[in-house]
Amino acid sequence: MKKGFLAFVCLIVFWGCNETLEDYPLPESEPRLVIQAVLLHYTKAQTKGFVNYHTGNIAPEIKLSTTLNFGQTEPLPVEDAKVWVTDKSDQITYVFAHDLNGSYRTENFVFAKDHVYTLEVEHQNQKYSASYQYQTTPIIDSLYESNDRGLTSKHNEVNFMFKDSLEKKQYYYYSANLQGRDPKYRVFDDDIFSGSRVTLFYENKDLTPLNFVYYSLRTLDENSYYYYRTLTNQANPDPLFTVPSVPLKGNIINQTNPDNPPLGYFGVFDEVVGIHLYGTKQTAQR
Repeated sequence: MKKGFLAFVCLIVFWGCNETLEDYPLPESEPRLVIQAVLLHYTKAQTKGFVNYHTGNIAPEIKLSTTLNFGQTEPLPVEDAKVWVTDKSDQITYVFAHDLNGSYRTENFVFAKDHVYTLEVEHQNQKYSASYQYQTTPIIDSLYESNDRGLTSKHNEVNFMFKDSLEKKQYYYYSANLQGRDPKYRVFDDDIFSGSRVTLFYENKDLTPLNFVYYSLRTLDENSYYYYRTLTNQANPDPLFTVPSVPLKGNIINQTNPDNPPLGYFGVFDEVVGIHLYGTKQTAQR
């Protein structure tokens, strides 16, 4: 009797294990538009030890997709939208044409200090818009290498410096990484060093001579500061180019239906960039 009962249980378990999620209907949420509209102008850091890296004006890109339902692994690209950005200060409109897989590009885009840019997107009879004022970023003007002797180990560091502006409160985003490694990010304000010289550092136990270290620094406005700080706290791979793991309100508004805002953010940023070849600057030990 016991053997027969066990065989019956095993049969049930075997049958149950062969069922998949496809056998059960799962609720599908209404797709939401995702707008990744981060436009970057690259400026070279002005210090010895840095080499040229993405300086100048690279064709801006805006990516459109829709949110995923359970079981989907790839974003669904949006390829039939109308996308344009207008420089409100000069009344110049840049049309972004669809290129491939939901990527929209334009040529000859001009980044101008203090100009206000407005994004407009039309998709499925819905109109979306956002505005952002472009600001320049302080130049990284010097760097040095150091050895941080901790309690149990010694880490090599690269320190880079810039001068913070005293004119108004500033917000920053910076990243640093070894070639081929994931970057480390930080989003911060200038509350404790307004108007002073600022030193930021990057350390890694694997940092050895002839390693390339990549740096970038960007100035944010107050709204984008809080938005990207939240993304950083959620430990996303890259706050400026990702969508939050939970819904997070960005600055893009659905003009047609305000109760159905898109995900994503629109910003026009100046990014100071550089590459340092470790072991080529004077080392300070602390």
